[in-house]
Amino acid sequence: MRSYEGESILVVTNLSKFSQAANINLSGFKGIQPVEIFSQNKFFEIGEESYNFTIGPFGYYWMLLEKAEENVETPKERAVPELEVEVEWTSFFTDYTAKRLLEKRVLPGYMKSCRWFGGKSKSMVSIDVCRYPAIQAGETTAYLMNIDVRYTDGLPETYFLPVTFIDQAERIVFFLKNEPQSVICYLKTAQKEGILIDAIYEDTFRDELFRLIKSDEVVNLHEGRLRFESGKVLAEFNMETEEVRSEVLKAEQSNTSVIYNGAYFFKIYRKLDTDINPDLELVRFLSEKTSFENSPRYGGGIQYENLSDNSYTILGLLQNKIPNQGEAWSAMLEVLSRYYDKILTKTERQAAPPELLRQDRLYFDQLPEKMQQLIGHVTFERVKLLGQRTAEMHIALASDYSDPDFRPEPFTQHYQRAIYAVHRKLVSDKLGALAGRIESLPPHIAAEAQQIIDLRDDILHCFEEIYSRRIHTVKTRIHGDYHLGQVLFNGSDFFIIDFEGEPMLSISERRLKRTPFKDVAGMIRSFHYAAYGQLLLNPNYRKEDMPLLEQWARQWFHYVSRFYLTAYLDRAAGQPFVPQDEAEMRLLLRNYTLEKAIYEVGYEMNDRPDWLRIPVKGVLYEMETYLNKEGERD
Repeated sequence: MRSYEGESILVVTNLSKFSQAANINLSGFKGIQPVEIFSQNKFFEIGEESYNFTIGPFGYYWMLLEKAEENVETPKERAVPELEVEVEWTSFFTDYTAKRLLEKRVLPGYMKSCRWFGGKSKSMVSIDVCRYPAIQAGETTAYLMNIDVRYTDGLPETYFLPVTFIDQAERIVFFLKNEPQSVICYLKTAQKEGILIDAIYEDTFRDELFRLIKSDEVVNLHEGRLRFESGKVLAEFNMETEEVRSEVLKAEQSNTSVIYNGAYFFKIYRKLDTDINPDLELVRFLSEKTSFENSPRYGGGIQYENLSDNSYTILGLLQNKIPNQGEAWSAMLEVLSRYYDKILTKTERQAAPPELLRQDRLYFDQLPEKMQQLIGHVTFERVKLLGQRTAEMHIALASDYSDPDFRPEPFTQHYQRAIYAVHRKLVSDKLGALAGRIESLPPHIAAEAQQIIDLRDDILHCFEEIYSRRIHTVKTRIHGDYHLGQVLFNGSDFFIIDFEGEPMLSISERRLKRTPFKDVAGMIRSFHYAAYGQLLLNPNYRKEDMPLLEQWARQWFHYVSRFYLTAYLDRAAGQPFVPQDEAEMRLLLRNYTLEKAIYEVGYEMNDRPDWLRIPVKGVLYEMETYLNKEGERD
């Protein structure tokens, strides 16, 4: 048994080659539930009688003996807890008792109240503040906490929460009244009383971060260093003559965003991973090493560098703020609203929509005159421009053969088989789950869902073709989570943002090279969501009009997605990531579009059942195209 600063650890070791039983008097720790240090498994509570252990040959236990906190369940409305410690704020994290009280009494409830915390539905085993580098912000010290969270099920996660102590009365009132979500707890130290807050809501701290980035500062720590890096876009900002002004954006999201001087956008990453974040990596690459102008310019970043294993963790990204009129998603919904108004007022309700033109490459003047009038030339030009900007992004990302992180790689037959294995598992998981839920779905959704379940063998055959022939292309870095919500529209042009990649994947998985057609497929699926989502989101459409509008939604999606694809292929012509063989190109696009639609079936089934019809219709559309041999079974 060893104890130090309030922490007790019991080590029980069996030196025999046989299993042994041990009875140990632990009555001095009555009421404590031992926790096995490595697995975090909890044992029975210690009572007055001897505590029994059974240990295998040469086995051992390391047990943490620490009293559990009562009432750990988080109430629906969080009451701000009180914390009293015997040390001052500047020594808070070096004092074991103070740090442990924060971890056990305060952080579980606070983190569960935060929008950016992704573990709300999980049962937490432990919270550990693993790193807490400090910076001076005005007259107070701010700690940049890295918090390890372990769960009973699933992998542990690390979160970023900078904290500072406020003891001025008027500032305390301000945060309690105007920024209540920032208040972590009331804190009474040896000499002062105040509140502990999320430091990002304190303007002095935010301004100090900007100064450190602009100055390319490095803060040396015991086990590593905190590096603040400045990008080219900050060269025009003069710290000596310009005042720094900042505000936290109110939008609820998985990260936290700050605007500096109305010109710079700073994103604080809340969920961390030990690798370079692709958002910072791709923005920096596009800004500093390519001529691509339709993404944010790199302003700088904050990263923690661990010298013991040469790893690094990205804490924040600064880039220029792009003036815009909103996301392309909102702009496209407005376009669709006008389109559906035309359908209801300018088309004969009994007249069927015209037969779809099936060629891959399609231009506006090839459409039936009626569809030209309904879709409109302005919509065509916007979608065409978006296709061109997408191609230009991919051309830029594939332009550097000297950097191994961006150098294009061969699209091998072994990789093609790996793709099929992933797709086969996707079908098994998502369609299997859908079959299990079919009886609980509303009849109109269940009927269409049953159709894709019945098409399971055809879907697998469609996916199987990915390795039926050699595809002559390359893998490159891509956006990874590309859809209309990741594109800003300023009234005349599109700007691509948020290069973090698919949020359900690890950082290392997001950095893998893939075919750019995965991004193209993501955008095509986004057009489909817009076409049908506008109908679901708008309660003003009459129920009796919905069958008619859905027929014309299919027309709009079919032609708009082909305008986009045509513009993309025209701009990317000759690039190594576009197969010269049209059949190979169609095969890639079909596989990734179908993959995305099936993935969406699983997502909507669990999170938004009312939206399930959209991806179900997407799967049926892709399979109709495949079975009708529009793309021909290669």
